[in-house]
Amino acid sequence: MNCLSVEFAYECRSVALATAVQVYQVEQETGRHTPVIVLIDRVLKLAGIEREAVGRWVIGLGPGSYTGVRLAISAAQGWEMASAIECVGWSSFEGLAVTASRLGHPRVTLAVDAQRQELAVATVEYQSDDHQWLTNIHLESFERVRKRIEEGEIVMGPGLPQVLKGGLDLRPSASDLLASVSLSASPTASRLLAPVYLRDAQFVKAPSSRDLSGMELNSLTSHSR
Repeated sequence: MNCLSVEFAYECRSVALATAVQVYQVEQETGRHTPVIVLIDRVLKLAGIEREAVGRWVIGLGPGSYTGVRLAISAAQGWEMASAIECVGWSSFEGLAVTASRLGHPRVTLAVDAQRQELAVATVEYQSDDHQWLTNIHLESFERVRKRIEEGEIVMGPGLPQVLKGGLDLRPSASDLLASVSLSASPTASRLLAPVYLRDAQFVKAPSSRDLSGMELNSLTSHSR
């Protein structure tokens, strides 16, 4: 089955396509104004296959850019409406763990900008050809992560040196996201996919712009005219 992978959770965004023979990938350096369909068309042309030949999508769900992940999910939803495909939502940290494994460190803390002077972090340990997560993904302050680095911990992530003024850079890729997907991963309807969001949603209803509770009915009628 030809499988398309979309990783838009970070500034460097990419699309990969795995066929029975090879894995192809195209990238965009900046996430601003990402031409989703253009990137997909490019990778399809590289592989020499038609859109109808794609049977599965893998979408990186973050944590990372909420807008980027929503863009990837929306593209998958549109594609699913047009053709019968399987969709798999997958943690973008799994793809980053595959990328980091090539650097040869036995243990790495992955860190991704989460805004508000916080980072989404998780520590992974490598064992032979596999890896194990030592912590769940959670939020930590910039100060706490800098302290980890000062204590000798290896911390890396996409654009981390620019965000934190420390740590190592790690380039994400849709092909590594694809490589990280478990063979037992179950497809999910694209409408059920959602970005990984580590903060509790806090919504406060905005007050009415005008208080009409004490006005006479005639006044309301007159005003509406």
